[in-house]
Amino acid sequence: MTSKGRAVAKRDCYSLQIGGRESIVRYRDEIGFVTTRKRRKLDDISYILTEFGTGWEAAVEWIRRYEYRMGEGRQRWFRRSRPLEWGEAEREYERFLSRRRAMLRAQGGQ
Repeated sequence: MTSKGRAVAKRDCYSLQIGGRESIVRYRDEIGFVTTRKRRKLDDISYILTEFGTGWEAAVEWIRRYEYRMGEGRQRWFRRSRPLEWGEAEREYERFLSRRRAMLRAQGGQ
């Protein structure tokens, strides 16, 4: 099931959810991914969690490396060809939060 209804896959599909910093790093070290795109994203996530934790600075570092694109298939966060400067990433993060808050208000959320 997707947000747009029922989908039929042509290949086997799996959903993987890993919680906790140590578990994510352990998954990367012991199992990992085959595809370069997924392996690189997992490396970035592990690095950010290890160096920045889960707070505001981690979110800005994520925005520095990835950009959110709406309506482009299942993957919404795409790796930037060039990471943003820190100040640029802070401004982009604030814009992202602002758009998200507006979207939630429009949906009757917060």
